[in-house]
Amino acid sequence: MRFIDYIKIALKNLWRRKIRTSLTIIAVVIGSLAVVSLMSLAMGARNVFISQLESIGALKQITVFPDPEADADFFGGSHEELDKDFAGQLITEELISKINKLEHVEGSSPIIQVYQLQKANVEGGVEKEARLDNITGYRVNPGSEKTLMSGRNFTDNDEMGKIIIGGDLLKKLGYENKADEIIGKTITFKTWEGYWGLDFKLPDPEGADEETWQVIHEIEAEIIGVTTPGPDGRSSYVTETWARHLSKQQRWEWPSQEAWEAHDLEMQRLEEEARARYEEFDRSQYDLKPELLIEDRIADTGFPYMTVSVDDADNVSAVAEEIKKLGVGAVTAEEFLDGILKAFLVVEIVLGAIGSIALLVAAIGIINTMVMAIMERTREIGVMKAVGASRGTIKKLFTLEAGFIGIIGGAFGLLLGWGLGLVANMVAKRFMEDGNFSVESIIEMPLWLIFGVLGFTFLVGILSGLYPAARAAKLDPIDALRSE
Repeated sequence: MRFIDYIKIALKNLWRRKIRTSLTIIAVVIGSLAVVSLMSLAMGARNVFISQLESIGALKQITVFPDPEADADFFGGSHEELDKDFAGQLITEELISKINKLEHVEGSSPIIQVYQLQKANVEGGVEKEARLDNITGYRVNPGSEKTLMSGRNFTDNDEMGKIIIGGDLLKKLGYENKADEIIGKTITFKTWEGYWGLDFKLPDPEGADEETWQVIHEIEAEIIGVTTPGPDGRSSYVTETWARHLSKQQRWEWPSQEAWEAHDLEMQRLEEEARARYEEFDRSQYDLKPELLIEDRIADTGFPYMTVSVDDADNVSAVAEEIKKLGVGAVTAEEFLDGILKAFLVVEIVLGAIGSIALLVAAIGIINTMVMAIMERTREIGVMKAVGASRGTIKKLFTLEAGFIGIIGGAFGLLLGWGLGLVANMVAKRFMEDGNFSVESIIEMPLWLIFGVLGFTFLVGILSGLYPAARAAKLDPIDALRSE
């Protein structure tokens, strides 16, 4: 008998018992749908993560810290935590110059975290809370340009009073989907963090200490650009020049205790001399005065960290090793990505195993269906053997029927999974964009997964049909013909 004949007979036999076959196929559909949905979700999440890194050029960037022990944990912590108690050297202009001379380095930018904001409003608008937003300063060069949805990047002529705002802040200000309208407007930020910035007027010494944490510091800037949704959208950006200006702190430095004690002794001596001359002594003209200090934390402690742009992602690891030889820490997205991809692989395996449990249940259903079919078709099997059908023929026929149940269920499971994936992608895209992330899809269904599911469900069907097929092949033709 030709193979095509096996297929025709197998499909005809399945069609004869449509209800039972359909119910068994539904079990396979549920199992294959579970496998497809869970694995495609895991792969989609992985691809979204990688695409986000690629969108900001992170795969071709190296982040440099003063701490030589800094590693990929940077991506899970804050810059401030890594800056404390480092044992390396400061990130200075000299170090930046050395790094820029390394092979494959296209450019670099020291980063300055100015401070977190409290409130913000655009001219003509209502003041909004902006507590989770911050201002970051960076050096303007081709390698540090931001991906914008509207406006322009900084140029060499932009030093003070210009800002590129993030997508998060754009939404808070009420300009979502209206990025073009906000370009050129003046934005006012407010913060309560002491007297930062050289153009901020410090109160008189007598009340400065009490007022430090109550003062409202306002910063005005012209909006020249808006970043696209993604990691860059969580911060607003200014030039390094303005960031250094804003990060300088003014404060009154009162004399030390030792200076006061020495001053008191000197006052006593001068007062005694005045008495000896029968003169009045005016102590107030000798009072110690506080000194106005301007603290430049960048000059004192260097830049908190810097980013280095490399010409190709394949050269990132080699450049990072050269940077580490300079006594600083160098962190690449690749290091972090390796760990994340391993975690995603484990998740995919676990989710695939969970989905396979549903297929195992479906396999039991296939076995039950085929055993029932043999019991109902005992006389038919006897007739086939009586006209010359071999055991192998009977085995192939029943095994193929079980295989068709598996592959048909797998195909419908894939179609259902694909449809649900389209809906999930549309919903996820909307929610992700609301959360300032730009994604095309969060459910990925590559070709290997499609063919893998079809092949796996067919194999499950074949394996499930082995026992019933063997049982059918062993039937004695005479006993089978006597069966009613």
